[in-house]
Amino acid sequence: MGKLTTGHIFGAFSFFTGMEGQPIELKCKEFTTLIKIQRSQFINVVMENKKDYERFCEIRDKMGSEKVIDDMPDQGCLICGSKEHRMK
Repeated sequence: MGKLTTGHIFGAFSFFTGMEGQPIELKCKEFTTLIKIQRSQFINVVMENKKDYERFCEIRDKMGSEKVIDDMPDQGCLICGSKEHRMK
């Protein structure tokens, strides 16, 4: 099982691409704050700023064609930490 710490994200691939990913099961060792936003709500907000929407589209397109986005944190494998693939 992988370990996430403060500031880590999960589910980014599904969020940006709109494609369903593999289910993720997480357990918290202590009190945790989880923030959730619907993809459609997020897109509506970023569409208000052309540069933000262009960046969203750039990330979405890269995630659809490449394994990992270099300048985006925590996008390696949740299990082994490799940047060569996502969790399998």
